[in-house]
Amino acid sequence: GVQTCALPIFKTKGHNSQNTMDLSFRKTNPNIGNFYFFEKGVHVDEINAWRHRLSEEKLNDGCIGDSVKNNAVRKSLTFFMDPSAYSDVYKALKDLVEKANNSCFNFSITDMSEQIQYSEYIATEQGFYNWHMDITPTKSRRKLSMVVQLSDESEYDGGELQIQTGLAEPVTMGKMKGLVTVFPSYLLHRVTPVTRGVRRSLVVWIDGPPFS
Repeated sequence: GVQTCALPIFKTKGHNSQNTMDLSFRKTNPNIGNFYFFEKGVHVDEINAWRHRLSEEKLNDGCIGDSVKNNAVRKSLTFFMDPSAYSDVYKALKDLVEKANNSCFNFSITDMSEQIQYSEYIATEQGFYNWHMDITPTKSRRKLSMVVQLSDESEYDGGELQIQTGLAEPVTMGKMKGLVTVFPSYLLHRVTPVTRGVRRSLVVWIDGPPFS
């Protein structure tokens, strides 16, 4: 199963709109349907180093929830990153989480209690992940989700991260290596089928007191 890791407590500051894509236009409640992104959240050289280390790990079939395999909903390979072996990755992404939350969401968040998930979506396996939310009855403490783009857009076709924000059409995120997207864990999102190459990414879940 997924193990836990202890990281420093997150801090919450006031809201500002820099880098925020306010797609719901609800200015009186700016946290609800927004997402936050860093175009170059992680340097390419750092990503390449992470990828080199991850290429030596053994991957398993991606599951829904803790252990359910359903190829009609998800086809991917995954690996959960031990925080002691990948402490530099945890530190880098924790800093980005704090920036995004302090600038946009102002959620009460505390830690990353689940290991970071490395995922590969492979065209020859028709890799995809259908619409889903990251917050579930058994994962009710998830507040924010983060997706880190490890592949460059030239490496694959399809495999687009799309987020439902309440507009008529879902928002399709970019595919540049180093792009980091942060969004509330209750927003529906998906990865469209990969039709060429391999899409590689990291997924991080940030916890806090359950929404009330």
